[in-house]
Amino acid sequence: MTTTINCEYQNPINLGTLEMPDFEFQNQVCSSTNNYFQEYQVEINGTTTPFIFSNVWSGPAITLITFAFVMMIFVIFISIFSFVARKKISIQRKQ
Repeated sequence: MTTTINCEYQNPINLGTLEMPDFEFQNQVCSSTNNYFQEYQVEINGTTTPFIFSNVWSGPAITLITFAFVMMIFVIFISIFSFVARKKISIQRKQ
């Protein structure tokens, strides 16, 4: 699957000198050929700025989510085990 992202840079500003120009652009407008990339409008300091986010999971994100899931299962297992063990011990002491 090939995705083409077309970007147009607008409003060039020379941050350098006439001898050594260093042009930067104030605006960047992008569009893609499919919905693989989604554009969102984000408001920062009263101005609306477009951001493009990819719908792809990265390796560190998958690692972090997996670690959090394993820790959550571990905590639930330990909680259930300690609850059952306490109930079993209290039943044995009563007999």
